[in-house]
Amino acid sequence: MIIDGHTHLGLESFIVKKIPDWKLKKPAFQVKMENKVETLIDGMDKSGVDKSVVFPFPLEEIDSVAANEYVLNGALEYPSRIIPFALVDHEPERWINLGARGFKQHFLLAPERFNSSEAMAILNIAPNLKLIIAHMGRQVPNTGEGVLKLASELRDKPNVYFETSTVYDPDVIGAVVDIVGDGRVIFGSDFPFNSDIKEDSVLYEIARIAESFKDSRIRERVLHKNIEAVLEDI
Repeated sequence: MIIDGHTHLGLESFIVKKIPDWKLKKPAFQVKMENKVETLIDGMDKSGVDKSVVFPFPLEEIDSVAANEYVLNGALEYPSRIIPFALVDHEPERWINLGARGFKQHFLLAPERFNSSEAMAILNIAPNLKLIIAHMGRQVPNTGEGVLKLASELRDKPNVYFETSTVYDPDVIGAVVDIVGDGRVIFGSDFPFNSDIKEDSVLYEIARIAESFKDSRIRERVLHKNIEAVLEDI
């Protein structure tokens, strides 16, 4: 069983405001901001992924209503494959009532990189919140830069989880388990991002997990059991 904890769905037509030039220079924007439901499912089949946590492309220039509805409709079409999350907006109750299992926030919505003080502020307000840190909080795409420092700072926060996509450093991914335990690391691919530089970015991410953990019990936790446990509690 493999559950991908980080994928995106959406259409370019959902982008309703001009994206500024400073954003367009970022590596993330080298990929077309579009991934149709059928493309996602086809990719999952080819990569051996059973289910995916899915949310819209996290852009402040996007029509978040249309983007959230697209993900939720995809989950209705493929209820056994898609686990829907929504972009944060002013109507969170609406999306929960329509089936969203959680919410996505991102620096493309707010330009700051994730840091431990941000997490502490959130957890002080809502200490029981399950918080999944995308990309393990890495500071530079496709590296483990800053990850171990962040994991050490959040070691004692049991509701904080670390998702592995675009870290690409098996030593760092493995070391995070040594710091926070094997119940708090979740596999993710960030598909379709990095599909411009990897022939199959999802299979590449799965291979990094295999490199990171020789113990099959830990691999099982990271590849599906940990995200299953999180979803059971929300």
